Amino acid sequence: MDEAARLIVEAGRPLTRGELVTKLSSEGHKLDGTDKNKVLGTNLWRSGKFVNLKGAGYWPKGEPLPSKFDTES
Repeated sequence: MDEAARLIVEAGRPLTRGELVTKLSSEGHKLDGTDKNKVLGTNLWRSGKFVNLKGAGYWPKGEPLPSKFDTES
């Protein structure tokens, strides 16, 4: 989960499950399951450390949300 958060923050925007699977795999992280996108999404949600921004992807809780995605401003 820490690596997923790092990748998202480095990108400066929310990332989808597919984008995260691609980036994590390219960095050598082993992802379990036959449907890696689904498994990763479930783990992100269960961790309680991310919010899923509909249509945009995942963003780490506690990190300032880029203004483009900040619905509270």
